[in-house]
Amino acid sequence: MSPANLPVAWRYGRADLETIDLSGDLFDEQLVAVVEKSVQAGRQRAALVGYTWTPSDWSRARVAAIRRSGESASKQHYVGFLKERYAYSIERVNELYGIESTSFTDLLTDNFAKLESSRPAIVTDDGDFLAELAGRLAESIALALRSAHPGALLFTEPLNSEAIAAAMAPHADVLVSQQPLSTAKAQVLLGDPPAVLAPNVVGLRGQIEPLARLLPTPSK
Repeated sequence: MSPANLPVAWRYGRADLETIDLSGDLFDEQLVAVVEKSVQAGRQRAALVGYTWTPSDWSRARVAAIRRSGESASKQHYVGFLKERYAYSIERVNELYGIESTSFTDLLTDNFAKLESSRPAIVTDDGDFLAELAGRLAESIALALRSAHPGALLFTEPLNSEAIAAAMAPHADVLVSQQPLSTAKAQVLLGDPPAVLAPNVVGLRGQIEPLARLLPTPSK
């Protein structure tokens, strides 16, 4: 039991969760509709624990793919990130990225074909952009779910990046990740648990099934 007299271990199984399919652009206008479609199925499940979403690639390859893409919603977020990052100075972006663009508008259709992605500024920016993207994704899903199915729990996808986990933690009810994170509201640990469990740990790898028989399914 935690100091707050709450259980520090809880059942977790992906089969108990309704999965939101995010196979398309994460930020197109269909996101709310996709969540609502999943809720239609989730509400029919008597033993539903909550919702999660399909795992995604959080490597720099994802940013590279966004750069190469056309004018998509994610590409608009990327260019917007650069605008804020460099105080609307396309000259500064050109200098650090080794490109020759006339405006941020042009970047929306630029495929960055000649970009040297190993430049230090680009490596740092890619990591920070991925974290921002992850936070916005989790927040958008949480807001849509709060409206479509109030009271339902939202679990993140399984995460092995501490930066991505930290970005998603404020928006999800349960963080599913390899390492403990104190800022998570509640957490399922996929890695080896620490010797002393934090109060927000609600599930452990290898101990989920026995605990499922002891702890109730949380209310929706």
